[in-house]
Amino acid sequence: MRASLHRLLTFLAVVPLTASLAFAQPPIPITPDFPINTSSMGNRSAPDVARNRNGATIIVWESDSQDGDGYGIYGRLFADGTNGGTEILFPQNTMGDQRNPDASIAADGAFYVAWETPDMDGRGIAFRLYDANGQPIVGERTANETEDGGQNSPATAIIEAGLEGVTGAWTLICVWEGPNGNDSDVFARIYQFFDDGSTFF
Repeated sequence: MRASLHRLLTFLAVVPLTASLAFAQPPIPITPDFPINTSSMGNRSAPDVARNRNGATIIVWESDSQDGDGYGIYGRLFADGTNGGTEILFPQNTMGDQRNPDASIAADGAFYVAWETPDMDGRGIAFRLYDANGQPIVGERTANETEDGGQNSPATAIIEAGLEGVTGAWTLICVWEGPNGNDSDVFARIYQFFDDGSTFF
């Protein structure tokens, strides 16, 4: 083992710097910059993107002054990976600021978006589930069970439920940062939905 390590270190010592840099060339883009948002009102920030193996892509962001009351959460679905649909407003509750979206997309194209939203004691985590055509499966739901303090920084995952003989069923996972006394912890909830919006266990 020592001999092998010695040979590796010797090789690294004698390889010219230019040869090492040849392995670290920047990637070559296949497109120029192109805009995703179609509205030019206000400012857009905090984008997130998810793509499945079939190329379906959901891109989300927060948009200022577009929903009529501070920041809102918008996105576009590129169902075939290239042709984007119209902008989607995800929150049903648009009072105050909705911030920091996160998106996930399943293999069958269903997708799931979560974001921070005002609640009775600071901020909570809301989400919605959509089908592969960008149509909502469930209305806005709250992920966090407690409203104490502020819930922040949601992250999501979605997979097909894998029930034998059943299509149109998904498992959703949402995690976020939340208060625990004087500290902060990471919390999670798991949901399962059918395509008619009903839940199962």
